[in-house]
Amino acid sequence: MNELLFVAMLALEATIAFVGWKMWRRSVKPNPFLGVRTRKTLSDEQTWYEAGVVGVAIFAGAWLLQSSMGYGLAYVFNLALWSALAATLLALSISVVVLARKGLL
Repeated sequence: MNELLFVAMLALEATIAFVGWKMWRRSVKPNPFLGVRTRKTLSDEQTWYEAGVVGVAIFAGAWLLQSSMGYGLAYVFNLALWSALAATLLALSISVVVLARKGLL
């Protein structure tokens, strides 16, 4: 079961990294599925891309933080899911604060 969870997390992170790379390159148009979706970002394409780049940078930092916690240690102690959740919640919190301060929300 732990091996399956580990593989599922790696697949999810690879998918998120791919979407993040596309957002960073500004090749994802405003849409109802991906990115920071607020009235302000959906109404202005430039704001959409700015918010997307900020969000990707913050989530990349959270991913590095979570990775630095050590997959091996988290995997051994069955904390992989909790460390990923904590890093994601941290990234969401920081994203909201940074985007609000930049006036993108």
